[in-house]
Amino acid sequence: QGMVSDRRSLTLAESLSLTDEARIVCESAPPYRIIHTNVAWKEACGFSFIEVAGKTCSVLQGEETQRAALETLSLALQQKRPVNVKLINYRKDGTPFLNSLHVAPVKGGSHFY
Repeated sequence: QGMVSDRRSLTLAESLSLTDEARIVCESAPPYRIIHTNVAWKEACGFSFIEVAGKTCSVLQGEETQRAALETLSLALQQKRPVNVKLINYRKDGTPFLNSLHVAPVKGGSHFY
């Protein structure tokens, strides 16, 4: 007889909580609003999910954020293809940091991760 598995699919929140790397999920269509963040992202950026839910990642941009990197990111988002970019972002307290982004569509194509 076969074994009965008690495994179930993880929710998005459960899946993102399994890593200590900062993760964010955005809508796959412009303006790419934030729909989920994990604890590591909050610790890295200083923004709670409640503060950024429904907003765009432009909350992290500032005067030193490289426009060329944003253009590369924007083109990849429009084409729904994975991309890696590095750019200067800003924490909630205004402190700049180098952000290494890997952006890719989530399986099913309805969100970016």
